[in-house]
Amino acid sequence: MARPPRGWAALAAGFAALAGAWNPVAAPLALLVGIGAAIAGARALRSGAGRRLALPGLVLGLGAVATALAVLALTAGVGRDEGAPILAEPPAGAVGEAL
Repeated sequence: MARPPRGWAALAAGFAALAGAWNPVAAPLALLVGIGAAIAGARALRSGAGRRLALPGLVLGLGAVATALAVLALTAGVGRDEGAPILAEPPAGAVGEAL
C-alpha cells in the first residue's frame, strides 16, 4: 500500500493545530501538533513532493505555534498590570440585591 505524501500530513496537522490553538486548555497540544506540522511541511518541501500541500501545511503549523504561544502567555498573565485584579469586585449592595 502506498504511503500518502507528507504534504497531506502537514496540511491536516496544521489545520488540527490551528483549530485547537485558540483554547487555553488545548493550546499545549496544539503547540506540539503545530511543531509537528511545521516539521512535516519542511521535510515535504525539502523532498520536493507535494509542494502545493506542504507549503500551506508549514504556514498553518507555524501560525498555530504562534497562536498557541500567545494564548498560553496571555493565560499565564503576561502583559497584565501587576496590581490590576482579573475580576472587578461588585459594589457592596449589588450582591445582596442579586441574592
